Amino acid sequence: MELWAASGLILAGALLAAAVGFAVAAVRRTRLAEEGFPGPPAPPAPGTPVTLTPPRVASGLWAGALSTGVAGFLLMSGIVTVLLGILLMPSYTLTTPATAGGLHRDTDPFLQMYGENERERLRRDGVPNPVTAFYRDPLTGGPVTFTGGSGEIPDPERALTAALRGASTPFAGAARLERYPAGPLEGELMCLQPLNYGDADIGVCGWADATTLGVIVAFDRSPEATAAMLLAMRSDMEQPAR
Repeated sequence: MELWAASGLILAGALLAAAVGFAVAAVRRTRLAEEGFPGPPAPPAPGTPVTLTPPRVASGLWAGALSTGVAGFLLMSGIVTVLLGILLMPSYTLTTPATAGGLHRDTDPFLQMYGENERERLRRDGVPNPVTAFYRDPLTGGPVTFTGGSGEIPDPERALTAALRGASTPFAGAARLERYPAGPLEGELMCLQPLNYGDADIGVCGWADATTLGVIVAFDRSPEATAAMLLAMRSDMEQPAR
């Protein structure tokens, strides 16, 4: 369980326990007041007017019980609602099929060695269950590198930014991040632009959500074209976890 959830549940439990304590004290005080605690008063002297004092009501304790009880209940119900939403959120995993978005996977042994180095880099960057694959652009015939991972991703935007920067380090030029529509699978989709290597344009785009992250590097592709390619590949690569 996340630390924030555990801390919140402990605080909510403490508030509810305090509410019970206030309520018990209020009941005791009310009973004692009704019974005339600490004892019955002495009878008044003859001819002395009698003043009737109403039983002492523990209004402050009841107010404390009500306020802490409501606060504890709202806090606990809010945390439980969030946790249920996380548990019921659809979970996805990544596959590297032979064909993704119309691109065919390249099984060249040299590329597989490079892929192992990329997986190690992803592990160092904290990407869960890293995977790599290499495809061929059907239009240009150029290589398309895919790197990603699946698992718990607490901050998808931050993870995606780091992954895009890491994938672009071999290429020259300063680049800014641009957002694009993420499609029906939602999450974040961003590309680096402008980015080039010599005279060649380099497309670097990626997506991230709560359970998956993927980045592609494509040669001779604009950011817009690379983003469209990524969306087509993602629909084949991101699958519901069993």
